[in-house]
Amino acid sequence: MNAQQIKEKAKALGLNCDVPTKRSLIHAIQITEGNFPCFDTAREYCDQDLCCWRTDCLAPRWYDQAHLEVIKEELERLTKLTIRPALLRDFHL
Repeated sequence: MNAQQIKEKAKALGLNCDVPTKRSLIHAIQITEGNFPCFDTAREYCDQDLCCWRTDCLAPRWYDQAHLEVIKEELERLTKLTIRPALLRDFHL
């Protein structure tokens, strides 16, 4: 949902749209709708499959986690390249 759609939803619920962050506004909407204000709090998993915020809420974390996995794999590869010559040198002594 884009910023305009979020503000329209908030206005339709009678909420003040002058809040400091998208997260705060969505929390206000969730509370007004009788839901737990959980937007942007999940860690890798969310059991709320029907939540209208799900895509916005989880996408950044899943992307960050995938990016961290790529970095971790590259560091492991580079570490092996760096350690291997040292092991070979010690082996020949």
